[in-house]
Amino acid sequence: MSELIRWFRWRGITDLEQVTNYHCTAYADLRAEKLGDDGEAVADSPSTRAVAMGAPIGLAQYRELFRGQRLRADLRPVDGASAARGSGQTPELGGANKVQPLSSEAQQPLLAAVLHMIQTLAPHILSEAEAEAEAKRQRRRGPQPHLQQAPQAGGVPAQPGAPG
Repeated sequence: MSELIRWFRWRGITDLEQVTNYHCTAYADLRAEKLGDDGEAVADSPSTRAVAMGAPIGLAQYRELFRGQRLRADLRPVDGASAARGSGQTPELGGANKVQPLSSEAQQPLLAAVLHMIQTLAPHILSEAEAEAEAKRQRRRGPQPHLQQAPQAGGVPAQPGAPG
């Protein structure tokens, strides 16, 4: 993803809303090329192209997670195709699952355990994270000046070591 963002900047794109399907395809074209020792393109395989297409497709799929800039809502890299389909990969080239999915009987207890951990541990983890963040803020601020001692009766501050 960082390579994609670097490439966008290199192309003069300063805001994700400027990204077009052209940019996504051009990035995939560039990244899909395998270069030889002399720097010349020697191959462009479907699997390499699929990996290259994954970055802009992923950026579009998760655009709602970005707080500031995001891709335009109407942008569908590779015309909405998956990376495998857009690259020309076929199931024979590795697009199909080789490992069978986990059965419901095995998934159910695992998911229940994960849900229990999230519901039980998450509040404690979050409070610890907030406490740590506050401690870091305090350390960044540096030591706070100590409050002066309260004045004794008669309005004169107590002297250190003097009986109060």
